[in-house]
Amino acid sequence: MTARIARFREVFGWGALWMAPVLTAGACAPLPGQEVPYVQTPHHVVDAMLRLAAVGKDDVVYDLGSGDGRVVIAAARDFGARGVGIEIDPRLVAESIRWAARARVAERVRFAQGDLFQTDLSPATVVTLYLTREVNARLRPKLLRELRPGARIVSHRFDMDDWPPERELRVEGEASEHVVYLWVAPGRRLAAQSVQLDEATIRAEVEKIRQPGMMNVPRVDGEFLHDLVAGRGYRRGLEIGTSNGYSAVWMALGLRKTGGRLITLEIDAHRADLAAENFKRLGLEPYVELRRGDALTLIPTIEGPFDFVFIDAWKEDYPKYFELVFPKVRSGGAILAHNVLSHAPALRAFVEMLQTHPQLETHIDRRSPAGISVSIKK
Repeated sequence: MTARIARFREVFGWGALWMAPVLTAGACAPLPGQEVPYVQTPHHVVDAMLRLAAVGKDDVVYDLGSGDGRVVIAAARDFGARGVGIEIDPRLVAESIRWAARARVAERVRFAQGDLFQTDLSPATVVTLYLTREVNARLRPKLLRELRPGARIVSHRFDMDDWPPERELRVEGEASEHVVYLWVAPGRRLAAQSVQLDEATIRAEVEKIRQPGMMNVPRVDGEFLHDLVAGRGYRRGLEIGTSNGYSAVWMALGLRKTGGRLITLEIDAHRADLAAENFKRLGLEPYVELRRGDALTLIPTIEGPFDFVFIDAWKEDYPKYFELVFPKVRSGGAILAHNVLSHAPALRAFVEMLQTHPQLETHIDRRSPAGISVSIKK
């Protein structure tokens, strides 16, 4: 690991004296990458952080430097959210898992040993921090790049340099006040500051993206993807096979309405460059994240859950894509595959698998000759 980002956690009075031998011992034998000592956050400050972020049952809370897991566990136990804790110390990860089991929230939380700078934050709707001002400043570009519009960021004690918080809360402690800061990921405002095209303009401009050899979906299928995303209120999607971005634009247009974000994967460098240019020109960058490389390699590195996945790449690899994404799709989410009619002989076994899968309800949308299989996860 390249960085140890454990959190400072304050314990005052006799609690601080009790912790002193532990901190001294830890300082003598630090873990590789460990930069700051581990001190626990008071429970009432944890509660204040989660309340300031207005955490609810639909949220996914990421705690960066999660220690004994108390923030993630409280989010699940007290607010009904799902949570992920990222912690570099394997001993604390194991302790967190035990505490989660005792709190009976193990099915709603996950703890992983890792470096927060290498962690995909895009699934998070809330990120909690207790790092340092310097580390917050280093982390800020990653937060702005990866978090969906409207995601909340809460930091205990340390601000974000010249990024003013939306709110600032002071919480009484045994010896002094705790300060908690709240920011909101500004994707919508960034879009307004760059290019703010109305929907009618984007719907007209999107046809300029179509090029021979780019294997773009028919317009009617693009409109179907938009309607599905917007109509179901989907907020987090994955596309396998970006090409030059035509179908991604339709999905991003729907996600602009729901406040969501699409991750789209493309292996061909030229097509990826074209897609990036198209997203920028249409002002959709806040709603689309383009990742370059082989989807079979990239998908295992991307955290779920997803509301929907759209597969439109190498037909012979559809079963492999499915096996990788199925565990990452939430209940009620959709897995869509393109060309199931136009490439019926090659995809017959794949479609039969979808139609007989005990955890899916599948139908074929036939509005275009290409055909899209729509599988809703039970």
